[in-house]
Amino acid sequence: MEIPISIGEQQFQIQLEDGADAESAIKQMTERFKRVLSNEISRRVQDNILDVDLNLDGQQVRLRFKKGEDIVAKVEQFVTERGLTPEAGQQLSVEVLRRATMRDFLPLLFHEVHVDGGQILQLPVYAGQSPDTAVTDFIEKQQLLPDFKDQLVKDLHVNLVGRGLAPLGTFNFASSATGEPVSLSLFVGENMTEKVEALCTQSAMSTTDCEEVHQEITRALKKEKLLPVHEFPININQVPQILRVFDGETAGQALKKFSAQHQLDENAMKELEVKLRERLINEGIVPVVVYPVRLASGGPPVTFPLYKGANLTSTVQDFGHKHSLSPEDAASLTVELQSELRKDGLAPLVEFNFDIGGKKAILPLFQGQNVTQQVLEFGEAHGISAPTYASILSEVDARLKSQGLAPLLSFDLDWQGAPLTLPYYKGTDLKQVVGEFIALHSLPASAEPALLQQLTQRLTALGHLPLLRLPIHIQDKEELLDVYTGENATQAAERFMSRLGLAPSLVPQLAAEVERKMKAAKIIPLREFAIGFGGQELAFALYFGESVDAAVVRFLSLHSSLPASSRPALSQEITRRATQEGLLPFLQVPFNLEGKEVMLPLFHGQDVTKEVEAFGSAHGIQPASMPILHQAVQQALTKYTSASSL
Repeated sequence: MEIPISIGEQQFQIQLEDGADAESAIKQMTERFKRVLSNEISRRVQDNILDVDLNLDGQQVRLRFKKGEDIVAKVEQFVTERGLTPEAGQQLSVEVLRRATMRDFLPLLFHEVHVDGGQILQLPVYAGQSPDTAVTDFIEKQQLLPDFKDQLVKDLHVNLVGRGLAPLGTFNFASSATGEPVSLSLFVGENMTEKVEALCTQSAMSTTDCEEVHQEITRALKKEKLLPVHEFPININQVPQILRVFDGETAGQALKKFSAQHQLDENAMKELEVKLRERLINEGIVPVVVYPVRLASGGPPVTFPLYKGANLTSTVQDFGHKHSLSPEDAASLTVELQSELRKDGLAPLVEFNFDIGGKKAILPLFQGQNVTQQVLEFGEAHGISAPTYASILSEVDARLKSQGLAPLLSFDLDWQGAPLTLPYYKGTDLKQVVGEFIALHSLPASAEPALLQQLTQRLTALGHLPLLRLPIHIQDKEELLDVYTGENATQAAERFMSRLGLAPSLVPQLAAEVERKMKAAKIIPLREFAIGFGGQELAFALYFGESVDAAVVRFLSLHSSLPASSRPALSQEITRRATQEGLLPFLQVPFNLEGKEVMLPLFHGQDVTKEVEAFGSAHGIQPASMPILHQAVQQALTKYTSASSL
C-alpha cells in the first residue's frame, strides 16, 4: 500500500506493508524526511559557501567565503598574512573573483542608475539573470516607482551587449536545405560575416539564401542601432580608432560621443566634424541639407531632405506627390529651396554663359567664393586672352552688383576714431545693414543713429540713394519720383515721365513742382545771387528758411579770402535783392492776438488785400473786426512808403 504525503514542495510515497500499524508508518516517514532535510540543508549551505582551492608555491591553499562577505577585503587580508608577492596576490584576486562571479557570489556588473536628487545607485546583475529580472528585483529592493522600468531594461541591455555579456541579437531562420529551425546569436566584437558563413555551411544553406540572411541581420542590427550604418577609420595621436555612426544619428551627435570617449579638444572636434560630414554627404548617407517646409494644409513643418547628386526639381516633384502639393506650390517651393541652397553655398548664386571660341562655357559662382580667382581659373581653363579676361571680369562684377550679390560699395565708417569697413549691397535695408555691422564689430546699440547717418549721407552723395522722394498722383495711383545728387528738377521729371511712359509735354509743369519741393527741402538754393568782389563774380546761395545773416556767414566761410569787414554791407545787399525778388518780406506788420504777437509778412508782388483776408481767416478773426485789420495794414504800408522815399 502506497500513501502520498506532501511536506512543503517535497512529495513523498510511504510504502506500508499489509498489516503494518500506524506507528511503523510514521517511523518510516520520519527517517525518509530526515535524509531529504539533511540533503536540502547541505545544499543550501553549499550555495552560501564558496571554497577556492589554489596551489601557491607548491602548497594547496583553501579560501572559504560566505555569501555577502567582503571578498576583496578577505583576499587582501589573506595576502598580507601569508606574505604573498604582489603577482601572487593579483593571481589570487582574479581567480577568486572569477569563481565568485560564476557562483553568483558577485554580480557580473554594476549598472549605474541616476535617480532624482542626483543620487547614483548601483544595479547588480548576476550570471544567468535577465535584464528584466535584474531591474524588477532592483526596483523592489530600492522601492522605486516602476514608471521607468522599460527604459532601464533597455539601458541595461545595451550595457550588457557592449560588454559582451549579452548578444547583440539572436536571429532565428529556417534552413532552406532541411527546413529545420536555425538560430544565430551575435556578440560585440564577433565577425558577423564569418558567423553567418559558418551557420550557412552547418545548415547546408544556398549562397543566395546565405546572402539574404546576412542582409536581414544587418538591417535588423542597424535598425536597433546595434550596428553602425557607417564606420570611419580615424587616427588619434597616431593610434587608429573607429568612429561609428548609427541609424538616425547626425554627424554632430556621433562626433560628440566619439570626442567624449577620446577627450578631443574643440579644434580637433571641429576639424573631424567637417571631414565626417563631407564623407557622409559624398556617400549619400546623410542629406546635403534638410529644410523645414510648411504645407498649405497646416500642421507642423515637414522635413525636405536633399541628397548629393539629386535633381532639385525632380525631388520637389516627388515630395509634392507625396504631400499632395499643387503644381503652383511645387514651383514656388522649388524657387524657395533654390534660394536657400544658394545661401548655404550648395547651389551657385548665379551662372554666367559665355561664348568661348564658338562653344558655350558656363561660369558658376557660389556663396563666399573669390570672384577674381574664379574668373581667373575659368580663363585659364578655357585659354582666354587678357583683354577677354578683363571684359568677363567687368561683366561679372557689374551683374553681381546689380543683383545685390556683391557689394555695390564699401565704406570706412568712423566709430570713435577707428575706421571700420562696411560693405553695402544694392537694395539692402540700411537699418538692417547697420544692425549687422554693429553686431559683427560688437559695438553698442547707441552707435546705430550716428553710423546710419554716415552711411545714408555717403550713399546719397554718390547717387545710390535719392536726395528726395516725392509722391506724385498719376491716374488715381501714387508713384514715387526720386531726385538724385547732381540732378536738376527737369532731369528728374523727364526720367520719371519716361519710366511711366507719360507724355513729355507734362515735364515742364512737373519740373516746376519738383523744383519747388527741392527748394523747400533745401536741396537747391531758393535763389542764387551774383556778387562781385575784387574783380571776380561769386555765386551767393540763399536756401529756403535760411536767414540772410546765416547765409552770409556760410558764404564768407566758403570764401576765406574775403574780409570779415564786408559782412554788414553784404548782408544789406542780399537783403535788398531778396526783398525785391519777393524772397523776403519787405514789411512785417505786428498784431496782438489773444496776448501773443503775430506777424503778417508782406512780399513784393502780392495782393495785399487778399493776404490780409487770408491772415484773418487763418487766425479766426471775426468779419466785424476785419476792417480794423485792413486799416492797420494800410497805415503800416503808408509809413513804410514814406520812410522809403526819404
